[in-house]
Amino acid sequence: MVLASHKGFDRTTIQDISKACGIAPGLIYHYFPSKKDLLSSVLRRYSFLDELKKILRETKGSDPEATFIRIARRYWETLESRKEFFLMVFSEMLRNRKVADLIGQMVQTSRSLLLRYLSRMKRQGLIARDAPDDLFLRVFFSSLMMMFVAQHRLMPPSPGARFPDQLEQFVTLLFKGIARPRGPTERPNARPTSRKER
Repeated sequence: MVLASHKGFDRTTIQDISKACGIAPGLIYHYFPSKKDLLSSVLRRYSFLDELKKILRETKGSDPEATFIRIARRYWETLESRKEFFLMVFSEMLRNRKVADLIGQMVQTSRSLLLRYLSRMKRQGLIARDAPDDLFLRVFFSSLMMMFVAQHRLMPPSPGARFPDQLEQFVTLLFKGIARPRGPTERPNARPTSRKER
């Protein structure tokens, strides 16, 4: 799949792959009926899904913020471990329906697992009952994906400020927001009074 990272999924043929591996094309077709099946197998192998299941098993009763910090760190490590491959996948996902469908299936499975986890946290009173679970998950994963792409393709990290070092801050921001705490009698949209109004 390193080859596909450079040429793209559509432009990489089974013949290209077999030549790079030093094997006959027929051997690949023996195990994978199509290039899509081959990609599906590679995606499952490099997928974050097994790691996500493990984290959720091990953190059943823990603080949800700490759980998502751990998920964010391990997800980032998974992306970094096969950087060129995942950059190719994200790029192909935008223009190739087959790749998007494969990724979509894995996303739906991960989403279902996490929605169940968040529902359990709500019942335990650890997160707000009216929290928008699905929106939270979309923002969480799409932000991580875009920051990963941005760090490697759009903007080189500035000295001493790499996004992986800020993963904990990122998750805390999602959980707590940036609004200042309000006093018990302060109205939500109240503006500070000026000296003239006092």
